[in-house]
Amino acid sequence: MAIEKQIPIVPMTIVNNWKILPDDGKFVPRRHLMHTILHAPIETKGLTLNDVDLLKQQTFKQISETLEKFHPTIAI
Repeated sequence: MAIEKQIPIVPMTIVNNWKILPDDGKFVPRRHLMHTILHAPIETKGLTLNDVDLLKQQTFKQISETLEKFHPTIAI
């Protein structure tokens, strides 16, 4: 959609998401402060739908690098 509208994507990382939505099978959110990081926008002007994979890779890279800084022992 961002490519079709030619608007930037702003990736967001929730660094402590497991505290809010634990993987215990209950799917019940818990109240907890959310540590969120908004990343620099990724420009989509000039991209076409053929560039979707590239855009996904750029977005994934920004988020995974941030998670690795906060949780270096977790492989992403």
